[in-house]
Amino acid sequence: NGNTIVTGTYFFTIDMNRVFTDIFTRKYNAEGDTLFTRYYNGPGSTSLYFNRMIIDASGNAYTAASTIRNNAKSLSLTKLDTEGELVWEVYIDSPFTNAGKYNARLLLDNQNSLYCLNEVSRYTENYLSIITNTQVCKISSDGNLLWSKEITPVPQQHNNNLGNIAFGGDEKYEVY
Repeated sequence: NGNTIVTGTYFFTIDMNRVFTDIFTRKYNAEGDTLFTRYYNGPGSTSLYFNRMIIDASGNAYTAASTIRNNAKSLSLTKLDTEGELVWEVYIDSPFTNAGKYNARLLLDNQNSLYCLNEVSRYTENYLSIITNTQVCKISSDGNLLWSKEITPVPQQHNNNLGNIAFGGDEKYEVY
């Protein structure tokens, strides 16, 4: 239909000492006219840092953002309808208190379940090095976290290179 959806992080200040971030989503029609602009900062979040967005066949947008909530870093996954209204939000909390979340990959299957592959990094106890694990999760089309797994690298063999998500399946597109 020629529409374009953009999303990203914007910065704002409450007072001179504190800067916060939220996510914005803007939709343009084929002529470049703005159809809507939405700003979002999830419940309990102090800041959201946009990371990734994908669009399904119906025009719904799915976003991934790093956030700090309850004094810990988390990944916020959201689904926005075609008018930019929030349909659901799921937080994937880190098992580490000093973790950072970044560099997510998103993929939808044919039932619009959302898969997320995400790096989870943390400092070692002595803060001399960083360990990076990979987290993979599946969110149902109605926003329920179905499962989340963490893949821990073999010691001394970790890297900062997040792979991609791929599906394998049969002619009915059943995911294995």
